Amino acid sequence: MKVHKLLPDKIKGLDIDRMEFAAEAVMGGHPHLEGTKEYLTVLQGEILVFVAGESYVVRRGDVFAFPGNQAHSYRNMKKTPSIALSVVIPVPAHL
Repeated sequence: MKVHKLLPDKIKGLDIDRMEFAAEAVMGGHPHLEGTKEYLTVLQGEILVFVAGESYVVRRGDVFAFPGNQAHSYRNMKKTPSIALSVVIPVPAHL
């Protein structure tokens, strides 16, 4: 599992990462700041995302959005590498 930070600056509550999963790799995520939303876009392969006790399959080309402050983890469902982009952003309370 490799995570590449794509933002050169540290901005509170904002992350953009390229995530490279080896075959059948598992990665535990960490809850982000309260009021954030995470968007996971799969570029290659298929990722199973666990969020707050539920699981969701995210396939190539899909965008999956979930509350970033919830417990979450990822599993590559393929016997080949998978690649995804994760974008975590603060979301205004009025949305």
